[in-house]
Parts: sequence; structure tokens; C-alpha cells
Amino acid sequence: MHNTISMFKQIGNAIGELLFPPVCHNCEQLIGAETPIPILCESCISALQSVPDSWIETRILAKMTPRHIDQMWAAFCFHDQIQHIAHAFKYKQMPDLARKTGRWIASQPNFPTFATTADMILPVPLHWKRRQIRGYNQSERLAAGLFPEYKCDTKFLKRKRHTQSQTKLKRTDRRKNVADAFVLRSPEKIAGKTVLLIDDVVTTGATLNECARTLKENGAVQVFAIAIATPVFEEEETAVNWDF
Repeated sequence: MHNTISMFKQIGNAIGELLFPPVCHNCEQLIGAETPIPILCESCISALQSVPDSWIETRILAKMTPRHIDQMWAAFCFHDQIQHIAHAFKYKQMPDLARKTGRWIASQPNFPTFATTADMILPVPLHWKRRQIRGYNQSERLAAGLFPEYKCDTKFLKRKRHTQSQTKLKRTDRRKNVADAFVLRSPEKIAGKTVLLIDDVVTTGATLNECARTLKENGAVQVFAIAIATPVFEEEETAVNWDF
């Protein structure tokens, strides 16, 4: 029965792709059938830039005071190609795109080994009001694509208060905005564990660091984090207009 359902699903997907061939989420050009995960065309993929090795350590983690995240990784620099993808699955009701993006990120050759050593995988939670408006948590869908064989834990880490959007806030304001915003249910299940946090885009890392603080105060041994992208810039931070 399961094989029959799977077969019909594959047939349905093939017909759907024939009638509505995938287009690039950045430039809207048709994507070739040989592309395994049709999110961006080959031209836009070739324009992507990896995050410099030292960037996350020196420009994000080192500026956390105090720092609660042990290791962090982001797949790409946050430029137009990634921005269009992230805005689509975050604001345009495209949850399946988030799952596909997770699969795509997991296939990157520099995907970190620490991500596979965690005992628990926790998507960064949305407040229930924001989730109700959006209809889903994009970080949960990303996690489902990143680790399809693993059921991510969504009931432990909760956002207990509705915070202001971080989009236009500077580093210090972001930190204040998410202070004490999270609560842990069943903390005894976290004690002694290594936890991996999943988020879409990381800028200052304030939200992830506050999640990590909550986890470590309840007994987590290590907390790692991964995201699809982070802004990489040369300007002084005070001159940057955060756009995500």
C-alpha cells in the first residue's frame, strides 16, 4: 500500500513539473530537469558565495556577551539569491520551499560534521501568534529538509512572549528584544544533551544565543547552530541597515 501511494505521488509530481516546470526563485528563469533540488538556476547558484571561515567566529560568536553557542555554521552569504528564497518561504506562504532549501543546504560539501553529532534538533520557535498568522514555522520546515530521517523536537523550546521583529534593530537592541523570550518545557530531557538549533538567517545571532542560554541553564552540555545564510559586509556595523 505504501509503495502504491509513493508511486502515485511520484507520478503526480512528474505531471506537475511537466505542466508547471520549476523556475529559479531569484531570476525566474526555467530550471533544467537535471537540477536535483530545483530552487535556483545554475547561473544563480554559481553566483553564491560561501561564508569566510573566520567570519562567524570573529564577527558573530566573538561579539556575543556572554557567548552560549559552542559552534555555528551558515551555508552562504546573504545576497539577492538567498534573500529571494528566504523571503518566499517566510512571507509568501511557501513552506515546502523551506523544506527543499533544507535538503539543498544538507547537500553542500562543507556541511558541518558537528551538525550530525547532536542528541536533539530544535528549530528556533515562533510565538504562537506569529505562527498562527504565518500558518507554519519556517525553521521547522528547514529542519525537516535538513534531517528528513529525524523527527525534530518542537515541543521543548517555546517562545513565551511576542517580541518585536528583529529586522531593523541593531545588535544591542536585538539582544534586549529577545532577552528572557524563551522557556523550556520538560528540562529534564535536555540535561546532559548536545542540542542543534536550526534558524533561517543569522545576523547578530542574538536569537540563537538566547535560545542557547535557555538550554544551557537547563543542563544542555553543548549547543550548536546552523542557518542557511548570514550577511557578510565590510562596513562598520552601525552603518548597516539590517534587512532580515
